[in-house]
Amino acid sequence: MIEHTDATPDSEGVDTRGVDSLPSDAQPGEIWGAPETAPRLPRRDDRFVCEVDGLAERGRASGRVGAYTVNFARATPGALVEGRVKQRRRSKVEADVMRVLRPSPDRVEPRCSHFGECGGCSFQDLAYPRQLAEKHRLLMRQLRGLSEFGLGEVPALIGCESIYGYRNKMDFTFSAKRWVERREPEGGDGRRTDFGLGLHARGRHDKVLDVSACSIQFSGGDGLLATVRELALASGLEPWDTASHSGYLRHLVLRHGVHSGEVMAHLVTSPGSPAAFDTLCEELVARHPELTTLVHSETDRLSTVALGEVQTTRHGPGWIEERLLGTRFRVSPDSFFQTNTRAAEQLFGWIRARLDEAGAGGVLHDLYCGGGAIGLVLAGAFERVVGLELVEPAVVDARVNAQLNGVERASYHSGDVLALLGGDELDLPPADVVVVDPPRAGLHQKVVARLAEVASPHLVYVSCNPDSAARDLPPLLAATYDLAAVQPFDLFPHTPHLECAFHLVRREG
Repeated sequence: MIEHTDATPDSEGVDTRGVDSLPSDAQPGEIWGAPETAPRLPRRDDRFVCEVDGLAERGRASGRVGAYTVNFARATPGALVEGRVKQRRRSKVEADVMRVLRPSPDRVEPRCSHFGECGGCSFQDLAYPRQLAEKHRLLMRQLRGLSEFGLGEVPALIGCESIYGYRNKMDFTFSAKRWVERREPEGGDGRRTDFGLGLHARGRHDKVLDVSACSIQFSGGDGLLATVRELALASGLEPWDTASHSGYLRHLVLRHGVHSGEVMAHLVTSPGSPAAFDTLCEELVARHPELTTLVHSETDRLSTVALGEVQTTRHGPGWIEERLLGTRFRVSPDSFFQTNTRAAEQLFGWIRARLDEAGAGGVLHDLYCGGGAIGLVLAGAFERVVGLELVEPAVVDARVNAQLNGVERASYHSGDVLALLGGDELDLPPADVVVVDPPRAGLHQKVVARLAEVASPHLVYVSCNPDSAARDLPPLLAATYDLAAVQPFDLFPHTPHLECAFHLVRREG
């Protein structure tokens, strides 16, 4: 683990928050230049100077030194940095940034005081236009295999109007191991190191950074977070310890309806409901009249997932409501729902416009439908909507949402999507349009083969992982379809993630 020095500007006056530094007792290595005819290979702890060319996968950054590609865990594109070699693998070098010699012209001041140590955001110090440009460059590289099927230059990402305060859901973790931040004074600031409530420290799943404010969560979330922390500390209830598998408090999940204004707090704990927890819940509701509902889930699982086997509503109806392009959705504690409401409306609006322009109608198959969001937004143009989803609670949500919108011609079924597509159990009507929105792993190859065999006139593939899309689409394009349109969307500013929609049209003949 790389220890961190105090977050103070270096001799050039450059803020080095988020930059990995050498331990104070480390001895710097020799200068390494690595020209094309390097006299020796780079060795661990060698120092070098390079310009950061751009972002790489998983929020990393890269540059070049002679014949070598240098990868940094984090650096700002356009900056000139002094680095330190960690290891070499063939022509690739893993390195830490020791200091910034010249800041990037695209560097901006990060809004969050936790930036660089918190695992939530990667690029708050990079101007948003450069973030979009870097994501587009990476996307083009990921999709280069589609060029043989007619993919040219992918349109620029459709960005967010608001790059802060955009998340309608935040999952905070209680932990018995608090990450001590570099800005804290020597000897600590009086806070317990065995209690934290916030997000995981960057690169650390065993420690939680005690978040005082999160700049990407919805307005009002910081106040709820602070109150829960205060009440939890006063209650004497212990946070979960991932090493000893002990403790009571596990997660705080906050949700917000952007269009409805409704707010949910969801507390996940170990089994039981001690009097101190009852008091915490009562006081939280009393202090925050804006809280629409408070839900308590209990779990005895060892995994650190904000789900529980037993669920109790402590206040309100147990759900909140949200709207996407005028379509109403009931969002329960465990519902899957896009975390950026306004950007999701841009994505769904693009899909609807593409299909309207093509005159698509008839029967829509919504695969991996979750709570039914895409299919219900599109339902007005179709005679029937059929949703397939593996997760039973999500199917329950989808049925409720169909009723909420008066869509009687929608049906939802739970089970393995491949089995449902290929079996006779459902007697599915032939699809005029298929929408697939798979998880990050993408589609099973047998599902891809089945979609090519069914060959609906229109296929819309929504991907949160371009690498998976780049693997899944070529068999469809080779066998049945032409690529009619592609559009990427930035639903997650300051992170390496994006969504990309592909519209495929069946070839005639």
